[in-house]
This record gives sequence, C-alpha cells and structure tokens, in this order.
Amino acid sequence: EERWDGAARGGGDEEQGGEDSAAQLKYLRVHGGGSDDCMGISAAEVMVSSDNLSPRHDQDEGAMYARRGVFNTGIVFLKHTKGAKKFAEAWNAHLNAKEGRYARLTSDQQVFNAMAREEGQWPGLSPHVLPAGFPTTRVLVANGLLDGSTFRLGVLPVALFNPGHVYFLQREKLLQTMPGAEP
Repeated sequence: EERWDGAARGGGDEEQGGEDSAAQLKYLRVHGGGSDDCMGISAAEVMVSSDNLSPRHDQDEGAMYARRGVFNTGIVFLKHTKGAKKFAEAWNAHLNAKEGRYARLTSDQQVFNAMAREEGQWPGLSPHVLPAGFPTTRVLVANGLLDGSTFRLGVLPVALFNPGHVYFLQREKLLQTMPGAEP
C-alpha cells in the first residue's frame, strides 16, 4: 500500500492513497489539480516510453494504441510497489538468461518487449480497466514476472516523452522549412 506524505506538500499527516485506482482517483481529485495527459497512467507500477509516432492517436487511444507498438526502454520509471519490484527482479533475470525464450534477445529493450507480452500472442497485452472519471487508460496488464503473475504497465504520453529518433525526425522536418538551414 502506498502513502503520500502530507508534510512533503506542506500539509500535516501522512495520507493513505492505496494502490487501487479508486483511492488514487480520490487522491488526485483532491490534490492533483484535475485531469491531464498523465492521469490515466496513475494506476501503473512500471512506466515506459514508446516508439509510436502519432501523438494524436496516442492521446485519443492511450494504451490501446501503445500496445500495438514497441516500448522504448530509454525512459523507464518504477513506482515503489511490490509489482514493480517483481518486475525489476524478472527483467534482470530475463536479461541474464542463458537459455530459453530470453537468451537469444540482444538488448534490454527486446527483453522488456518480450516479457511484457503473452508469449505467442499479438499484441499480448490487455488494457487495465480504470474507474469512471479517469481519462483514456494508459495502463496495460503485462506479463513476464518470475512467479507468473502480472504487473500494471503504463505507457507514457508520446507528446511528452518521445524517443530520440522521433524528436530527430520532427526537427529534421522543421529544419527543411527554415531558409538557409541544412539537415
């Protein structure tokens, strides 16, 4: 169970938020200042950027758009939860596998993408259902933990957390429109 420290915000007592979405929504409504691009990710235990290219589709469809793409491990956040700790242990074990499904994979990003999805399924991820009042969900139910359980994977908004090659391509196009600029 998570706790938010009221003293850190200038308030008093420690406030209990809980890991369940309803408690988080209540906390966000009271303290979070409303809905934004990241509110739909609050139920996640692990958050990652993606290599998807469309900020518009990402904003409209959230996790349903992201699950069809590749997760980019250039940005990974772990929330302080049991599920995130289990994820870190599993990711490390899969990265160091000498045999089996993960042994042939050559990068942390390949292992991350393989472990998050159900083996032999595409996209192999289902959306985490959020209570009424949340915007489009950015959270998926992901797999790959050593004990066979799942974890909540949040996909960061493309417009705010774009991968390097997307940033480069966007700036390349901008440079082409500027007089005297060379790509």
